[in-house]
Amino acid sequence: MKRIILPLFILLTLGGIPFYFYTQNGVNNKTQFSTSLVRTDNELVQRVDLIKENTHTSGVGVILRKKENNAQRQVIVDVELTAQEYTAFDAVDLKLIFENNSVAPQCTTGNATPLYPRFAVTEKELELTGTANITNKHILFGNSNALLVSCTFEKGQTVQQLAVSLDVDNTHIYSLGNDIIDIANSITQVTIKL
Repeated sequence: MKRIILPLFILLTLGGIPFYFYTQNGVNNKTQFSTSLVRTDNELVQRVDLIKENTHTSGVGVILRKKENNAQRQVIVDVELTAQEYTAFDAVDLKLIFENNSVAPQCTTGNATPLYPRFAVTEKELELTGTANITNKHILFGNSNALLVSCTFEKGQTVQQLAVSLDVDNTHIYSLGNDIIDIANSITQVTIKL
């Protein structure tokens, strides 16, 4: 028993001396700890400001491109987001109008945003929202120079020609709370012959 008590007493005595000086010098002081948290919060604010300053937020254009698939008697309209440089964004709201269309096209989402919480297609319009997503404590933003959505129209409908146009009043691309859509560098309408 003496063999265990003596080493335990020495260990506690020697371990307690540094702890005493540690607490007396204010290293474990609650006031200093809270000041440290304030400094950390300010550092976080400074980091966010630094990200805002260095994030490229040039305008992102919306390009409507049509491709014909004669073998399957289809016309495909792709909606792409384009920018001169890679631009990350938080969210996109898109509205397409299908003029003179009688059948809802088959539309699929692309890879411009990681999440599409709203996606509705009728014979007259398409509305979608694409957003950033948080996974494993990381934010996955939407990105430019990528496909947002692709719509397939079948040939042989009763309508001979239809137009697909971007509703510029209801289409927005947001980055850090600002609308960065570049309508001037967008192709906002295509005509399809069916």
